Amino acid sequence: MSFDPYILERITATRLNELRAEAAHRMRVDSLTRGRSGALAAIRMVLLRAARLLGRRGAVRQRHA
Repeated sequence: MSFDPYILERITATRLNELRAEAAHRMRVDSLTRGRSGALAAIRMVLLRAARLLGRRGAVRQRHA
């Protein structure tokens, strides 16, 4: 199937615009989730260190043989 070069150029330009819009959307979503996960990760680390200092093993229970 052969296309006119103008048609191929228009198809390519349209697809490129779609990909740019999708990339911008993903960057916005990633920037929102990165901000929250950093704070949650810091809180998680503080809680884990506090549990270690208090001598608790968390959800792991010893199994008697």
